Amino acid sequence: MTTIRPYTAALIAAVGTLLPTVAVSAQQATNQASATQPGKGVWVFRERLAYMRFENAPDDGGGTQDVDQFSAESILAYGITGDLAVMAHLPAKVRWFTRGRDSALGDRRDVDGGLADWTLMGQWRFLRVDRVGIDTARYAMQFGVEGPSYNEALSSESFDPFIGLSTTHIVGRHGFGGGVRYKFNTDSVPNPVEIGDGGDGYLTADLSYLYRLSPEAYGSEPEGSTYAQIELNARYEVDGDRQNLIAPGLLYEAPTWAAEISVQVPIDQRTTDTADLRVSVVAGVRLLF
Repeated sequence: MTTIRPYTAALIAAVGTLLPTVAVSAQQATNQASATQPGKGVWVFRERLAYMRFENAPDDGGGTQDVDQFSAESILAYGITGDLAVMAHLPAKVRWFTRGRDSALGDRRDVDGGLADWTLMGQWRFLRVDRVGIDTARYAMQFGVEGPSYNEALSSESFDPFIGLSTTHIVGRHGFGGGVRYKFNTDSVPNPVEIGDGGDGYLTADLSYLYRLSPEAYGSEPEGSTYAQIELNARYEVDGDRQNLIAPGLLYEAPTWAAEISVQVPIDQRTTDTADLRVSVVAGVRLLF
Protein backbone atom coordinates (compact mmCIF):
# COMPACT_ATOMS: atom_id res chain seq x y z
CA MET A 1 0.00 0.00 0.00
CA THR A 2 1.42 3.47 0.72
CA THR A 3 4.53 4.72 2.46
CA ILE A 4 3.45 7.18 5.15
CA ARG A 5 6.78 8.97 5.51
CA PRO A 6 10.35 8.46 4.27
CA TYR A 7 12.15 5.64 6.09
CA THR A 8 13.63 6.75 9.40
CA ALA A 9 16.39 4.66 10.97
CA ALA A 10 16.82 6.29 14.37
CA LEU A 11 15.78 4.14 17.36
CA ILE A 12 16.64 5.25 20.90
CA ALA A 13 16.69 4.13 24.46
CA ALA A 14 15.12 1.95 27.24
CA VAL A 15 13.07 -0.23 29.47
CA GLY A 16 13.75 -1.07 33.07
CA THR A 17 14.47 -3.24 36.00
CA LEU A 18 13.03 -4.33 39.33
CA LEU A 19 11.87 -2.04 42.09
CA PRO A 20 14.29 -2.35 45.00
CA THR A 21 11.79 -4.29 47.10
CA VAL A 22 9.73 -6.25 44.57
CA ALA A 23 10.71 -9.37 42.57
CA VAL A 24 8.42 -8.69 39.61
CA SER A 25 8.76 -7.61 35.99
CA ALA A 26 9.11 -3.87 36.58
CA GLN A 27 9.72 -0.85 34.38
CA GLN A 28 8.76 -3.03 31.42
CA ALA A 29 7.74 -0.85 28.50
CA THR A 30 4.24 -1.56 27.24
CA ASN A 31 4.87 -2.86 23.73
CA GLN A 32 8.00 -4.97 24.07
CA ALA A 33 9.79 -7.65 26.06
CA SER A 34 12.28 -6.82 28.80
CA ALA A 35 15.06 -8.72 30.56
CA THR A 36 13.23 -8.57 33.91
CA GLN A 37 11.07 -11.45 35.09
CA PRO A 38 9.31 -12.96 38.13
CA GLY A 39 11.42 -14.23 41.00
CA LYS A 40 11.47 -17.91 41.94
CA GLY A 41 7.98 -19.16 42.80
CA VAL A 42 6.31 -15.85 41.87
CA TRP A 43 3.29 -15.58 39.53
CA VAL A 44 2.55 -12.46 37.48
CA PHE A 45 -0.74 -11.94 35.64
CA ARG A 46 -1.00 -9.25 32.99
CA GLU A 47 -4.01 -8.13 30.97
CA ARG A 48 -3.50 -5.95 27.88
CA LEU A 49 -6.41 -4.22 26.14
CA ALA A 50 -5.80 -2.61 22.76
CA TYR A 51 -7.74 -0.68 20.12
CA MET A 52 -6.18 -0.54 16.63
CA ARG A 53 -7.38 1.35 13.56
CA PHE A 54 -6.30 0.07 10.13
CA GLU A 55 -6.93 1.36 6.62
CA ASN A 56 -6.41 -0.07 3.12
CA ALA A 57 -6.70 -3.72 4.17
CA PRO A 58 -7.16 -5.97 1.11
CA ASP A 59 -10.49 -7.82 0.79
CA ASP A 60 -11.72 -10.81 -1.18
CA GLY A 61 -13.40 -8.56 -3.72
CA GLY A 62 -10.19 -7.03 -5.03
CA GLY A 63 -10.70 -3.76 -3.18
CA THR A 64 -9.77 -2.39 0.22
CA GLN A 65 -11.44 -2.04 3.58
CA ASP A 66 -10.98 -0.24 6.89
CA VAL A 67 -10.65 -2.29 10.07
CA ASP A 68 -11.34 -1.42 13.70
CA GLN A 69 -9.86 -4.03 16.02
CA PHE A 70 -10.27 -4.53 19.77
CA SER A 71 -8.12 -7.14 21.50
CA ALA A 72 -7.72 -8.50 25.01
CA GLU A 73 -4.56 -10.48 25.74
CA SER A 74 -4.12 -12.45 28.98
CA ILE A 75 -0.52 -13.21 29.98
CA LEU A 76 0.56 -15.47 32.84
CA ALA A 77 4.21 -15.75 33.89
CA TYR A 78 5.87 -17.96 36.52
CA GLY A 79 9.42 -17.83 37.89
CA ILE A 80 10.93 -21.33 37.94
CA THR A 81 14.25 -20.02 39.25
CA GLY A 82 15.61 -16.51 39.66
CA ASP A 83 16.90 -16.65 36.08
CA LEU A 84 14.34 -18.85 34.28
CA ALA A 85 10.65 -18.10 33.74
CA VAL A 86 7.82 -19.46 31.59
CA MET A 87 4.98 -17.41 30.10
CA ALA A 88 1.70 -18.09 28.30
CA HIS A 89 -0.18 -15.58 26.11
CA LEU A 90 -3.84 -16.03 25.14
CA PRO A 91 -5.28 -13.24 22.92
CA ALA A 92 -8.86 -12.64 21.82
CA LYS A 93 -9.79 -10.22 19.03
CA VAL A 94 -12.87 -8.64 17.48
CA ARG A 95 -12.63 -6.93 14.07
CA TRP A 96 -15.13 -4.65 12.35
CA PHE A 97 -14.58 -4.39 8.58
CA THR A 98 -15.93 -1.50 6.50
CA ARG A 99 -15.53 -2.13 2.78
CA GLY A 100 -14.91 0.72 0.38
CA ARG A 101 -16.71 1.44 -2.88
CA ASP A 102 -13.77 0.00 -4.85
CA SER A 103 -14.65 -3.50 -3.64
CA ALA A 104 -16.66 -5.88 -5.80
CA LEU A 105 -18.31 -7.04 -2.58
CA GLY A 106 -20.04 -3.70 -2.17
CA ASP A 107 -20.13 -1.12 0.59
CA ARG A 108 -20.89 -3.10 3.78
CA ARG A 109 -19.74 -3.80 7.33
CA ASP A 110 -18.82 -7.24 8.69
CA VAL A 111 -17.54 -8.57 12.03
CA ASP A 112 -15.04 -11.33 12.84
CA GLY A 113 -13.82 -12.38 16.25
CA GLY A 114 -12.67 -15.06 18.65
CA LEU A 115 -9.45 -16.50 20.00
CA ALA A 116 -6.28 -15.73 18.07
CA ASP A 117 -3.11 -17.82 18.09
CA TRP A 118 -1.60 -18.48 21.53
CA THR A 119 2.04 -18.31 22.62
CA LEU A 120 4.14 -20.41 25.01
CA MET A 121 7.53 -18.92 25.88
CA GLY A 122 10.54 -19.46 28.08
CA GLN A 123 12.85 -16.66 29.20
CA TRP A 124 16.39 -17.26 30.45
CA ARG A 125 18.27 -14.36 32.02
CA PHE A 126 21.88 -15.26 31.30
CA LEU A 127 23.59 -12.16 32.72
CA ARG A 128 22.84 -9.81 35.61
CA VAL A 129 25.17 -7.07 36.80
CA ASP A 130 23.95 -5.16 39.86
CA ARG A 131 25.64 -1.88 40.69
CA VAL A 132 25.17 0.74 43.41
CA GLY A 133 21.62 1.04 44.80
CA ILE A 134 19.04 -0.12 42.25
CA ASP A 135 21.30 0.39 39.23
CA THR A 136 21.52 -2.81 37.21
CA ALA A 137 22.07 -4.34 33.77
CA ARG A 138 20.28 -7.52 32.67
CA TYR A 139 20.30 -9.64 29.53
CA ALA A 140 17.84 -12.40 28.61
CA MET A 141 16.95 -14.81 25.83
CA GLN A 142 13.38 -15.64 24.81
CA PHE A 143 12.39 -18.83 23.00
CA GLY A 144 9.05 -20.41 22.29
CA VAL A 145 6.28 -21.18 19.83
CA GLU A 146 3.12 -19.53 18.56
CA GLY A 147 0.41 -22.17 18.19
CA PRO A 148 -2.95 -22.28 16.41
CA SER A 149 -6.35 -21.45 17.85
CA TYR A 150 -7.93 -22.82 14.63
CA ASN A 151 -10.21 -19.80 14.42
CA GLU A 152 -11.08 -19.56 10.72
CA ALA A 153 -10.56 -15.79 10.56
CA LEU A 154 -7.70 -15.23 13.03
CA SER A 155 -5.47 -18.32 13.07
CA SER A 156 -2.61 -19.34 10.79
CA GLU A 157 -3.29 -22.95 11.86
CA SER A 158 0.47 -23.50 12.13
CA PHE A 159 3.13 -23.84 14.82
CA ASP A 160 5.66 -21.02 14.43
CA PRO A 161 8.83 -21.02 16.58
CA PHE A 162 10.61 -17.83 17.59
CA ILE A 163 13.78 -16.69 19.35
CA GLY A 164 14.75 -13.33 20.80
CA LEU A 165 17.16 -11.32 22.94
CA SER A 166 16.43 -8.42 25.28
CA THR A 167 18.39 -6.15 27.58
CA THR A 168 17.42 -3.89 30.47
CA HIS A 169 19.53 -1.20 32.13
CA ILE A 170 18.72 1.21 34.93
CA VAL A 171 20.81 4.17 35.97
CA GLY A 172 19.28 6.29 38.72
CA ARG A 173 15.90 7.56 37.50
CA HIS A 174 16.60 6.47 33.90
CA GLY A 175 15.82 3.11 32.27
CA PHE A 176 17.36 2.00 28.97
CA GLY A 177 16.86 -1.18 27.00
CA GLY A 178 15.56 -2.96 23.96
CA GLY A 179 15.41 -6.23 22.14
CA VAL A 180 15.00 -8.17 18.91
CA ARG A 181 12.89 -11.22 18.05
CA TYR A 182 12.51 -13.36 14.94
CA LYS A 183 9.50 -15.60 14.29
CA PHE A 184 9.75 -18.38 11.71
CA ASN A 185 6.29 -18.10 10.16
CA THR A 186 5.24 -21.27 8.33
CA ASP A 187 1.77 -20.18 7.20
CA SER A 188 -0.40 -17.08 6.89
CA VAL A 189 -3.50 -15.91 8.67
CA PRO A 190 -6.40 -15.71 6.14
CA ASN A 191 -6.70 -12.14 4.82
CA PRO A 192 -3.96 -10.84 7.15
CA VAL A 193 -4.51 -7.41 8.68
CA GLU A 194 -1.61 -6.98 11.13
CA ILE A 195 2.00 -7.06 10.01
CA GLY A 196 3.47 -10.39 11.12
CA ASP A 197 0.34 -12.37 10.17
CA GLY A 198 1.69 -13.20 6.72
CA GLY A 199 3.48 -16.41 5.87
CA ASP A 200 6.95 -14.82 5.76
CA GLY A 201 9.55 -14.54 8.50
CA TYR A 202 8.80 -11.74 10.97
CA LEU A 203 11.38 -9.56 12.76
CA THR A 204 10.70 -7.10 15.57
CA ALA A 205 13.21 -4.62 17.02
CA ASP A 206 12.43 -2.35 19.96
CA LEU A 207 14.04 0.41 21.99
CA SER A 208 12.56 2.38 24.86
CA TYR A 209 13.33 4.99 27.49
CA LEU A 210 11.64 5.30 30.88
CA TYR A 211 12.08 8.22 33.28
CA ARG A 212 10.89 7.97 36.88
CA LEU A 213 8.74 11.01 37.53
CA SER A 214 8.17 10.15 41.18
CA PRO A 215 9.46 9.52 43.72
CA GLU A 216 12.67 11.43 43.21
CA ALA A 217 14.42 8.92 45.47
CA TYR A 218 13.29 5.71 47.16
CA GLY A 219 12.88 5.56 50.92
CA SER A 220 13.11 2.58 53.22
CA GLU A 221 9.45 1.57 52.70
CA PRO A 222 7.90 0.15 49.50
CA GLU A 223 6.03 2.80 47.50
CA GLY A 224 4.47 3.36 44.11
CA SER A 225 6.44 4.85 41.21
CA THR A 226 5.30 6.79 38.15
CA TYR A 227 7.22 6.67 34.87
CA ALA A 228 7.02 8.49 31.55
CA GLN A 229 8.00 6.23 28.67
CA ILE A 230 8.79 6.54 25.00
CA GLU A 231 9.22 3.55 22.69
CA LEU A 232 10.34 2.97 19.13
CA ASN A 233 8.94 -0.28 17.74
CA ALA A 234 10.13 -1.62 14.37
CA ARG A 235 8.19 -4.41 12.61
CA TYR A 236 9.45 -6.14 9.45
CA GLU A 237 8.34 -9.05 7.29
CA VAL A 238 10.77 -10.83 4.97
CA ASP A 239 8.60 -9.88 1.97
CA GLY A 240 9.45 -6.20 2.59
CA ASP A 241 6.47 -4.98 4.61
CA ARG A 242 7.51 -2.72 7.47
CA GLN A 243 6.12 -0.49 10.21
CA ASN A 244 8.21 1.83 12.38
CA LEU A 245 6.18 3.17 15.30
CA ILE A 246 6.68 5.73 18.05
CA ALA A 247 4.82 5.14 21.30
CA PRO A 248 4.67 7.58 24.23
CA GLY A 249 3.06 6.36 27.42
CA LEU A 250 2.76 6.29 31.19
CA LEU A 251 3.44 3.50 33.69
CA TYR A 252 2.52 3.35 37.38
CA GLU A 253 3.94 0.60 39.58
CA ALA A 254 2.88 -0.22 43.13
CA PRO A 255 4.57 -3.02 45.13
CA THR A 256 2.07 -5.68 43.99
CA TRP A 257 0.41 -4.22 40.88
CA ALA A 258 1.01 -1.92 37.93
CA ALA A 259 -1.04 0.00 35.35
CA GLU A 260 0.04 1.30 31.95
CA ILE A 261 -1.16 3.15 28.87
CA SER A 262 0.53 3.74 25.53
CA VAL A 263 -0.35 5.22 22.12
CA GLN A 264 1.44 3.91 19.00
CA VAL A 265 1.52 5.88 15.75
CA PRO A 266 3.54 5.13 12.59
CA ILE A 267 6.47 7.33 11.63
CA ASP A 268 7.28 5.18 8.59
CA GLN A 269 5.22 2.44 6.96
CA ARG A 270 5.16 0.31 3.82
CA THR A 271 2.69 -2.55 3.44
CA THR A 272 1.63 -4.63 0.46
CA ASP A 273 -0.11 -7.72 1.88
CA THR A 274 -1.42 -6.26 5.15
CA ALA A 275 -3.16 -3.07 6.26
CA ASP A 276 -1.86 0.41 7.08
CA LEU A 277 -1.93 1.04 10.83
CA ARG A 278 -3.21 4.51 11.77
CA VAL A 279 -3.21 4.33 15.56
CA SER A 280 -2.99 1.81 18.39
CA VAL A 281 -4.04 2.55 21.98
CA VAL A 282 -2.94 0.03 24.61
CA ALA A 283 -3.89 -0.10 28.30
CA GLY A 284 -2.95 -2.80 30.76
CA VAL A 285 -2.70 -3.97 34.33
CA ARG A 286 -0.22 -6.35 35.99
CA LEU A 287 -0.77 -8.28 39.22
CA LEU A 288 1.82 -10.03 41.38
CA PHE A 289 0.84 -13.00 43.56
